Amino acid sequence: MPMAQQKQSQEYRHKAAECARKALAAREPTIRRGFAEAARRWRNLAQKQEDGAEIQPVSIFALRR
Repeated sequence: MPMAQQKQSQEYRHKAAECARKALAAREPTIRRGFAEAARRWRNLAQKQEDGAEIQPVSIFALRR
């Protein structure tokens, strides 16, 4: 893995760890779940970076009834 990709992957893992720590420290369940989800997404992004898969931008939206 090139040095730039490795550095980016490390940054993603660092952000995942920060979110995981915040999730464990949060008292409010919704906030805890939000940080846990963010940590999961950062870890997935780091894994994709390490696997060499090209990262595609993703748009997230919610539907309301």
